[in-house]
Amino acid sequence: MSIDVVNSRGLVSWGSHIFKIDSERIVGLTKISSGGKRTRTHGYGMSRAHAPLGMTNGKWEPETVKVTLHRHAWSGVPAQGSTGLMRYLSDKVDGRSFGNAIFDMLLQVSEASIASDMQWLSCSIVGDVKNAEENPDPNMVEIEIMYMRYLEDGQTLFDSSEEVL
Repeated sequence: MSIDVVNSRGLVSWGSHIFKIDSERIVGLTKISSGGKRTRTHGYGMSRAHAPLGMTNGKWEPETVKVTLHRHAWSGVPAQGSTGLMRYLSDKVDGRSFGNAIFDMLLQVSEASIASDMQWLSCSIVGDVKNAEENPDPNMVEIEIMYMRYLEDGQTLFDSSEEVL
């Protein structure tokens, strides 16, 4: 099997992304970052070379997702009838706390013949950073999100054959 990479049209850029929370399209995003790792350990035994005999299946350790968005996308503009992401999430549960809401996120990438979906499932907001400073740039909010499962085009970093989603 070989891996062929051919790009005849153009590279994926920010305009090729669509971000959704619970199937609601969210606009005003400027950055999203996520990661995770699968920590594996070598197994040793009595061998002449003292080389590893094998490797464990490991443990999947997801990192939090960090999303940066414009303040109006987070807080909304009530005078224009816009609720914003914060109100949407708090209204899902008790109307008081956006941190209690459980939701799914989807980042779709589509450019020419390239299509990819990244899904974070069973998410919850675990932190937020807001600041105000004197400069001509728009006011931004960064939210930190914890999740239970991650799929990229239906694939996982870990072996998910025994789990039920």
